[in-house]
Amino acid sequence: MKLKALTFACCIAAALAACAASSADATVTSYTPVVKDGKAGGAWLVPKKGAVKRKPPMVLAGLAGENKGAARISKPCVLQVVVTGPDGKELYVHDATVDPCSWKPGPFKFTEKFELPAEADIEGARISFRLRYREGTQKNLRFAAKEAAKDGSLPLGLLPPRDKGDAKEVEKKDEEKWQSPIEIIGDELFVKKTEMSLRFIEEKSPEHYAIVTNYISIIKSSEKSGMAANADRPTFLVGPRIAKANIISTLGLKDYGSSIVHDAYHSKLYNDYRLKFGLPVPDNVWTGREAENACLDIQIDFLKKAGTHQRSLEAFAKMKNVDYFTIERTW
Repeated sequence: MKLKALTFACCIAAALAACAASSADATVTSYTPVVKDGKAGGAWLVPKKGAVKRKPPMVLAGLAGENKGAARISKPCVLQVVVTGPDGKELYVHDATVDPCSWKPGPFKFTEKFELPAEADIEGARISFRLRYREGTQKNLRFAAKEAAKDGSLPLGLLPPRDKGDAKEVEKKDEEKWQSPIEIIGDELFVKKTEMSLRFIEEKSPEHYAIVTNYISIIKSSEKSGMAANADRPTFLVGPRIAKANIISTLGLKDYGSSIVHDAYHSKLYNDYRLKFGLPVPDNVWTGREAENACLDIQIDFLKKAGTHQRSLEAFAKMKNVDYFTIERTW
């Protein structure tokens, strides 16, 4: 896997010739550097060439450049691949597996591979890279290129179109609609996000998916968040922070998916006890600090399998033995 990624990143320049021969195969972009007098005190990310190409059913997006600053990026951030429509509206955001905070002064290069949802795979769609801080309200980091947008993001150009064979395959997949084993109650966007998150769990960890489908019957948009494990049909209530969010991204699917896994385990603790010992089920069996720690362990295990950055895993680990669960939740 590393060898393939390295090969693509190293051959961005060679792809220019391939692009001339087959414009549908790849889009390659060269950038004009923004030069800073003297050496930048922090990171100064100067992109040289970027490329996006198709390798059905995947899309590959790569970038080669140089950190001409004196240090790495100092605050935790995430590199995102952003897909926008012809009208500029964001259609899909993919959170890259590469950690931009690892880019020391000197050259950097990477290739990110992802599968694009059918609803974002439209004619005229554009792709860009964006560096976003993980915490706080700071503005996005800015790539040091004259082509960078106002928000600091770096355009890669038009998404290469699918060939007719690829289009037929997508249509075939669309016909074979995935059916959720869980009843989902909410508006159209909520249902769509929840279905995508369930499919994400299934893809990343069948083991955790089995817990979710065995111990949750309903996922419902709500004003408060929580797990009604003692209902006739165990119901996960999803608060407005997640339910009303309007951007679907890999990071969003990880966060939402891990929340589903977490609360499914609350339901497992409750219903396993009820099955074995009957009612009533003591509160401390499925709620409280000990139960929360067990649910966090399951959540962290899923996040590891989903490829979550170490910093995020450490943040979840710090939540153990903290009585955050006593707060009324609206997320």
